[in-house]
Amino acid sequence: MGSLTGRVAVVTGVSRRAGIGFAIAQRLRADGASVVAQSWPAHDAQQPWGADPGGNLITHLRKLEDADCIVTEKTGNGPASRTSVALTNRGRAALDAYTQALRDLLGDLPSRSPTVLPS
Repeated sequence: MGSLTGRVAVVTGVSRRAGIGFAIAQRLRADGASVVAQSWPAHDAQQPWGADPGGNLITHLRKLEDADCIVTEKTGNGPASRTSVALTNRGRAALDAYTQALRDLLGDLPSRSPTVLPS
């Protein structure tokens, strides 16, 4: 692939690090693209291969913390534990840039009301 800097890619099926969706997202990021990734770990947990051990959320939080985008604080232990997450200035700037990239990507789409399904 060539340089994808300034491009946005949407990748689905990224809930398992051993899966093809994750590999595609990693390659796109390595080539400079901003990646919107979708995952459904609850679905993988019900499959014979199971979900990633340790969960994806903690993996992503660690990466964001290592990149100085968030700070976390854990209180308590076991089921009563609670983790608080706050954006750093760098994290806020990254979120703002990401939000703007999504607006730029979706800006030409017509606005429509959400579909309400009957209960």
